[in-house]
Amino acid sequence: MDTFTQLIEDYGYIALFLAMFLESMCLPVFSELVLGFSGYLVYRGDFSIYIAILVSALGSLCGATCIFLISRTGGRTALLRWGHLVKLTPDRVDKIGSWVSKYGPKLIIPWRQVPVIRTKISIVAGLFDLPFIAFFTYSAIGIFTWCTILAASGKA
Repeated sequence: MDTFTQLIEDYGYIALFLAMFLESMCLPVFSELVLGFSGYLVYRGDFSIYIAILVSALGSLCGATCIFLISRTGGRTALLRWGHLVKLTPDRVDKIGSWVSKYGPKLIIPWRQVPVIRTKISIVAGLFDLPFIAFFTYSAIGIFTWCTILAASGKA
């Protein structure tokens, strides 16, 4: 994680966007640390809280959209082949998928606040053919909420 904090300190908002993009692609980048550090940079006067929230949310939303589209086009075949890399088994996908079917896309908002599940919901939404506009809208709300809470808590 020191690498990401150093990159964010050196390259600013571009590195923040990239870190959040990679985290949303289910790679081992921890938004809690990235956003907390960004909040610290706000506190120090190096970042604007509004720009940090916007950039981190856009990075996360872009990554979530990419993994959603990949899972929608690659489907279960890709999951069976690569799912183990992100600890997403077919059984877990089916379980989460049944919740999405039962409660609808509004479930995305609270799940975007739960570590581990928050990035995987994009894969499940793609696999279960959630309409793109619903996925994007609810993801945007959940992601902006997450980024705001974490960046603001890092500032405090």
